[in-house]
Amino acid sequence: MYHFTFTGSESHQATVTIQNKTVQVAEGHIGKANLSVTADSQTWLGFLAKEHNIVWALVAF
Repeated sequence: MYHFTFTGSESHQATVTIQNKTVQVAEGHIGKANLSVTADSQTWLGFLAKEHNIVWALVAF
């Protein structure tokens, strides 16, 4: 189970669960996460679009 917290102009919280080859996404933080990720929403979208390098995003943090 993964908790995502997005900050900035598009703040949001979500829980992602991967189990039995199925991905489920729920709003908010549910249960106890094995991994928590907090990121600025614009930086995260840039990373997903391959516009930002995750290493430089971590260094800038």
